[in-house]
Amino acid sequence: MIYEVISLIEHITTFNISIVVHGTVAESNTLLPGETNPYAVPKRMGIFCFLESPKSLTTSCVGQMIERDDFRKSYKEVNPDAKGVTGVAKEGGEK
Repeated sequence: MIYEVISLIEHITTFNISIVVHGTVAESNTLLPGETNPYAVPKRMGIFCFLESPKSLTTSCVGQMIERDDFRKSYKEVNPDAKGVTGVAKEGGEK
């Protein structure tokens, strides 16, 4: 535990981190039994603060959007003539 704290302080100083922020929207704000608060060291150093999240996006939501975008790009590379949803809707309306 002491080694982890020293290591964290070294990382904070080495990378010149001046602020650690936690948004108000998070996947989970609860710690499991036996877990230590990941913000304990930044709080003691006085560089921690909460930031009001302007949207309800979480890291999982962002990850899902990236995966969907990657899937669309790779599908389009394999199927260059495939029409998107808009193209299919337009064709359906023309008939």
